[in-house]
Amino acid sequence: MSEAVGAQVEDLPVHWLPGPDRHGVTLLARQVADAAGVPVVRGHEVPARLHGRPVHLHFSSGLFDSPAAALDVVGAWADRTRLSLTLHDVPQPAEGMRWGRRAAVYSDLVARASAWAVNSRWEATLAAAAIPEAPRDPEVIPLPVVLEPRSSGAAHAVSDGPTVLPTAATSGPRDGWIGVVGWVYPDKGHEEAIELALAMRSRGHALGVAALGGVAAGHDELADDLARLASSLGVPWHVTGYLEDDDLLRAIRETTVPVAAHRHPSASGSVNSWLAAGRRPLLREHPSTVELDDLRPGAHLVRPLDAWPAEVALALEDPARTWLPPGYRPPHTLDDVVRAYRSWWAR
Repeated sequence: MSEAVGAQVEDLPVHWLPGPDRHGVTLLARQVADAAGVPVVRGHEVPARLHGRPVHLHFSSGLFDSPAAALDVVGAWADRTRLSLTLHDVPQPAEGMRWGRRAAVYSDLVARASAWAVNSRWEATLAAAAIPEAPRDPEVIPLPVVLEPRSSGAAHAVSDGPTVLPTAATSGPRDGWIGVVGWVYPDKGHEEAIELALAMRSRGHALGVAALGGVAAGHDELADDLARLASSLGVPWHVTGYLEDDDLLRAIRETTVPVAAHRHPSASGSVNSWLAAGRRPLLREHPSTVELDDLRPGAHLVRPLDAWPAEVALALEDPARTWLPPGYRPPHTLDDVVRAYRSWWAR
């Protein structure tokens, strides 16, 4: 079943959210729809009242049971509505055989869409390889930083209340936690974070690795493997499980060293989660992260992996390095992104 559709606002497209609710792409789609003041529909069936009306979908094949299921469901919507797309998790050649299957789905859907967008110039490059016969170029609309109420700096990082991460006074490591935001899934960078904690131990620092999120469906074995790896190296390891907004914000503020070490990054909502809470994360150097820092100069610490231990040592000496300046407002907030979407939809 789908939610009732109210009157459209300024002829902007209805937003279709196929779910699941906790998926990052669904959360983003809901935020954009709410900020734009447009109606939302749920479910997989196309309501009769939508036939011929403009609809927008923030699409990832991960929203569906399989790439084939994604093609069947989204294809039906493209046949019955004027469907525009924002592509997320754009297929990358590093995926191997999976790349070909997903690229075929993305290519088919772009051919049937009225218009399409991606979230970074780097993703546009990936799309050019995955969708070589696209009938038009994509619009590039960066992911927003959805601002949260936050403290004025590291000295007032955590408000009163129970902690989310174990502390040194309980079972936490002496020097705190290296934090990775988001679901535990392959190539997210948890292994690199564990190796970083090991490297810091040789410098005399006792750090653990905290995964600030739950384990993605079907990846319990990966979580077990990471736990065994950390244990074998003597690195404390902690998975928080899925966190509601307030607890996630608290965990982000409690993190000692915020990092993003995804092996195949493109556009990252988890990086923006650090910024929204006032943190300056350490990012693995990559064309996509360099692009992010060009977009929001100085909001990140972009370094090659072999420079991470030295950077973490500096952060432990001066924790303010991992916090954004008081009053900093990062470019391309949710309001900025909604304005970009409104301009694009009006063309």
